[in-house]
Amino acid sequence: MIKGVNRQVIEITETGSEYFEKMLLVVKPQYSSMNLKKLKKKAGTVACGISAPSPPPPSKKRRFSFWASAAKLSAAAGAGAALTAVLIRL
Repeated sequence: MIKGVNRQVIEITETGSEYFEKMLLVVKPQYSSMNLKKLKKKAGTVACGISAPSPPPPSKKRRFSFWASAAKLSAAAGAGAALTAVLIRL
């Protein structure tokens, strides 16, 4: 909802987004007397900057290589073999 009576609003209907139909930009009072073409150009620049998709954040989960997984499995097998050897001698 836009409050106020003395506001200049620029409506952008071509957002370039599949999610949003239009954008409403409220012009600051000190720039309301500015040339309308210049205001529309600035509004288009702002709309393009907002609608540009940002890249997704990098995943925190790391993939271990085949060799790292093989080393872990070998270490676990070795620990199991050592524990079995200790239990057999008792």
